[in-house]
This record gives sequence, structure tokens and C-alpha cells, in this order.
Amino acid sequence: WGVYEAAKEGAPIKSQKIGGSKQDSVDICAKDDLILLVKKQDEQNISKSIDVYELKAPLKAGDKAGELAVTLPDGKKYTVDLIVSEDVEQASVGVSFKRIAALWINAA
Repeated sequence: WGVYEAAKEGAPIKSQKIGGSKQDSVDICAKDDLILLVKKQDEQNISKSIDVYELKAPLKAGDKAGELAVTLPDGKKYTVDLIVSEDVEQASVGVSFKRIAALWINAA
């Protein structure tokens, strides 16, 4: 037997683009630890899936952003919530205009 750490509280799981935000992206982290006791020979057969919602600004640190699911070879499924790591502000009209102008300039 061994300990399988599927997720660590606060550890980034993925970086996600946020529609309508000042930032380009934000880290999505595990809300809690997900640690399982598994047979050593089963560790290679554990599957993980990440489901991140379509997110739009504004967001607050700790807002639910999705779910991490871990499925063991025997079919048992364990989940942990994924959360936004930091506040995400909505982009102002000026920021949006600068992004559009930059896209036009780069496209030319």
C-alpha cells in the first residue's frame, strides 16, 4: 500500500483564461487536499479528469471554478473542488480597446 496525493490544497492545477478580465489568465487550484491510500500496483491505473467551468470576470479568490475527479481501478470516484486562486477584475473599456487595437496591429 502507498499514499497517492491526487491534489494538494492551494497547489495550481491549471492556468485558465478568464473572459472579460484584466488578467490574461488565473491559476485554478485545489480547494482541499485529496490524498488516497491505494495499492502500489494500482497507482499506474488511476485516472484523473479536470472539469473547469467557463469563467467570466469578475471573480473572487476562492470562487468555485470546477472539479478534479480521481477514479480508482475498482471504479471508486473521489472529487475535490477547484477554486480561483486570486481576485479577477473585469476589464475596463480602455483595456478592452487596447487589446483590440493590438490584435489589429498584429494582424496587419
